[in-house]
Amino acid sequence: MEQVQNTYYDQPTDDSLIIIREFNSPVSKLRKAWSDPVILDSWFAPQPFILNSKALSFSDDGSWSFNSIVNEDTSISSVADYFTALGLLRFKEEDAFCTPEGFSRTDYPKLSWSISFESTSTGSAIYCHLFFENTDTLSKFNENDFKNEFASSHNKLDDYLNSHDF
Repeated sequence: MEQVQNTYYDQPTDDSLIIIREFNSPVSKLRKAWSDPVILDSWFAPQPFILNSKALSFSDDGSWSFNSIVNEDTSISSVADYFTALGLLRFKEEDAFCTPEGFSRTDYPKLSWSISFESTSTGSAIYCHLFFENTDTLSKFNENDFKNEFASSHNKLDDYLNSHDF
């Protein structure tokens, strides 16, 4: 298992990736950080991106639409459809890049996520299992420094959890 800044990665198949990160905060705080749009916007996107959630309904058949803003000229729109949100302990979603109007873009890859939160002896852990369309899609994510970007987001989340009481 590979470690990047305390975020651990495993690639069990050619088209999937498992990401594990432990936090010194309880599961309830970690769940809220993934389901509250204000908190999510503060940590989810790596630098230099700024996240702007447009709508978030964290429930079965709900969705999350957001823009990842690089600068005033460049932003990426995305919609994540939640297929299952089981008591905020585990959820599955499909993520899609889309136009600003919310229409899926076929020139960008889709991936499915299965995310769960677990208590640990020191706080909590998040387990993200990402499923890509194919091996090439996963290779592109790896080539684009996805692991370091994800670790950067986790570091931002860790900072947020440690500095906010909720």
